[in-house]
Amino acid sequence: MIVLGVVVFVAQTAFSKMKTKVFVKDNYSDVKYLIERIPLEFDSMGELIFSGRNQVRIIRSGGYELTVKSFKKPSFLNAFVYANIRKSKAERSFWNSRKLQKEGFSSPDPVAFVNCYNGLLLKNSYYVSLYTNYNALESVLHRGLEANTNIIKAFARFAYRLHKRGIFHKDFNVTNVLFYCKDGVYDFSLIDNNRMGFGRYSLLKGLRNLRRLTLNSEYLGVIASEYATACGQEEIKVLNILSYMRLRFIYKVLFKLKLKKALRLI
Repeated sequence: MIVLGVVVFVAQTAFSKMKTKVFVKDNYSDVKYLIERIPLEFDSMGELIFSGRNQVRIIRSGGYELTVKSFKKPSFLNAFVYANIRKSKAERSFWNSRKLQKEGFSSPDPVAFVNCYNGLLLKNSYYVSLYTNYNALESVLHRGLEANTNIIKAFARFAYRLHKRGIFHKDFNVTNVLFYCKDGVYDFSLIDNNRMGFGRYSLLKGLRNLRRLTLNSEYLGVIASEYATACGQEEIKVLNILSYMRLRFIYKVLFKLKLKKALRLI
């Protein structure tokens, strides 16, 4: 299905180099005026629900409940790249979420993205989607494995289906996987979709994509078992590869932390 939308370029002043690109999906054109105000009014709009490297607000207007994510201002180099060579994080979030939906996977419905430029540089970007009441996978991990066995197995099957379709979320962790359970059936949804890879499936590629899951060995064992069943591989083989990928990722993170600490001491 072709996605139509409304694209608006707004010049801040007649003599300024500032320019704003607003893309609103056609079926949300009635909130276009609200979305156009985001660059100037974001800090005072709606309710702030997350503040860190990025900021996320919930805005309720015209019967809609919208999630608006403001991405951290890019470095000078990235500001040039995102303005002239590569899509901004907000723009990639929009189109990757659309691709997920097209492939039959769930993601909060993308509504719009906003790019703000200063000459040849991207200054700010915002991604707008419908709010979802799904919970992060992370929210149930405190209950222990026995209470979570069914959801972990369901997640492993979901991950395999995702990988088999050639979709590899590059920040595939327990905070970016959302779920909802009804009558014992789990539905999963993905967020933070700006970093997404697409390509041919392989077992190594699929298991490497699970390396960011902050789960203990018991959870990883359940995932390996269910993933092996789904892909028709030996359980011990899948477990060994997954464990290796996870440990390699941990060591890489620790090495980077030690390197940064050493450089600060110089």
